Amino acid sequence: MILLHKINLFYKFCKKINIDKISQLSHNLDVKKRIYLFLIIFILLPLPLYAYEDEVAYVKYVLDGDTIVLEDGRHVRYLGINTPEWQEPFSIKAKRFNKMLVNHRKVRLSFDRQVKDGYGRLLSYVFVDNMMVNARLVEEGLAHAFFIPPNNRYNSLFLELQRKAKRQKKGMWSIYCEHITLKITKLSPQKYDKKRKTSPYMRLVNLSLEPLDIGGYSISNKRGDEYVFPSFILSPGYTVIISSERGKDGYDRRGQLKLHWRALYKAWGPKRGVAILKNPKGQIIGIYKYKGHRIFYKVPHF
Repeated sequence: MILLHKINLFYKFCKKINIDKISQLSHNLDVKKRIYLFLIIFILLPLPLYAYEDEVAYVKYVLDGDTIVLEDGRHVRYLGINTPEWQEPFSIKAKRFNKMLVNHRKVRLSFDRQVKDGYGRLLSYVFVDNMMVNARLVEEGLAHAFFIPPNNRYNSLFLELQRKAKRQKKGMWSIYCEHITLKITKLSPQKYDKKRKTSPYMRLVNLSLEPLDIGGYSISNKRGDEYVFPSFILSPGYTVIISSERGKDGYDRRGQLKLHWRALYKAWGPKRGVAILKNPKGQIIGIYKYKGHRIFYKVPHF
């Protein structure tokens, strides 16, 4: 869709400029140089970063704090934020607040560079009139910044709202102290899924408002299997993936930090398990438990 959009824009651009002048300039150039000239014009052509148009829809019901279902059955995951999971403190309040804002209402869906996630859900900034619901959740301390490249349209806004919510100790920030810098947001221990082409993985997010050196942080299970993070700088609000696949640690072409731990494949079973997150001092800063589809997250008090 984006490629077609670019081609269309380039066509319109060519119609506006004087092609004859370009032909005169390149008349004495050989074929190769003409091709280079064409490519330079195409590359330098200013294009919009967000090529997808906004969409108006109606909300059928609210699944949780950051996910809704539209009348046509499509699921929408709010972009740039993450709300507490079920059984986690403030998860119910986040859902109720989201429901109060959008349930059975007309909303405007505004997209970023990526329209859908791996689950087929729409990724969107959701507006009711001129109010962005994503931002209101962060403002009330019911969501934290959660950035997955290449989407980045409102990153600065979400971090600023999170800064204010933390300072005022709103919502989750009333129990999350400054020591809680990393948080496990996803542990997917299932076996290789041929349909979705994913292997077991874990995702964590930088909850602090500063770049964080994750070197020395560790993840372990109850048996004592442990993975110690290598030294990488993780920007505020951004996530790191620990994959069970083989590969080289580092940032991919989209800007996603990806680490590799082969033992993750056997570290947690498909039905239940516990993941313990520690900081470089050896202090437990998060305990992630799951049983089937139920997730429990505990934040220790310092």
